[in-house]
Amino acid sequence: MLQVGVIKALLTKLFGQIQRKCLILLVFLNFEKYVLTSRKWGILFAMTVHSCPNPVEAAPIAELGSWVFSAEPTSVVQARSQVAEILRHHQVHSTDDAEIVTDELVANAVVHAKTDFTLILERWCEGIRITVQDGSAKIPEKLSPDPLAESGRGLVMIAQVAHSWGHHLHDRGKCVWAYIPVAV
Repeated sequence: MLQVGVIKALLTKLFGQIQRKCLILLVFLNFEKYVLTSRKWGILFAMTVHSCPNPVEAAPIAELGSWVFSAEPTSVVQARSQVAEILRHHQVHSTDDAEIVTDELVANAVVHAKTDFTLILERWCEGIRITVQDGSAKIPEKLSPDPLAESGRGLVMIAQVAHSWGHHLHDRGKCVWAYIPVAV
């Protein structure tokens, strides 16, 4: 079973220095473990069953923040404010998309998981990844709600705003993540 680091090392040996912005070739030797989730801008993502997906060509530049919240409605506002503040501190010019994604991921954890959750904000080469880890094994479901429905649009909005998003189960619940390109 090849790990992402082994694939990166193999490709580096075959093709020389792999550019951070664009990985030309990716070989998935075990498609059950590694799933291609996005291809925009030449960036490929690999997701393993027990880890959050990582852009194959690099590790995160930095973890910008990690917070634990309780499953309370006030956590949505607190999480959104934390993300906006950190991004402004790191000279991210527009925080609107990140705030929308944070709002929806956190609201889903509060409403559906009903457990304490961790919000993780990471800086990557071309953007940021927002991840919410909660204690529920309930898989998020992207709905097509009735136009008059008061809820059910969260993942639809995330899919519109984020470059890519996904989820996976782990031994303590699940992670739901979204990757957003940002200009600095």
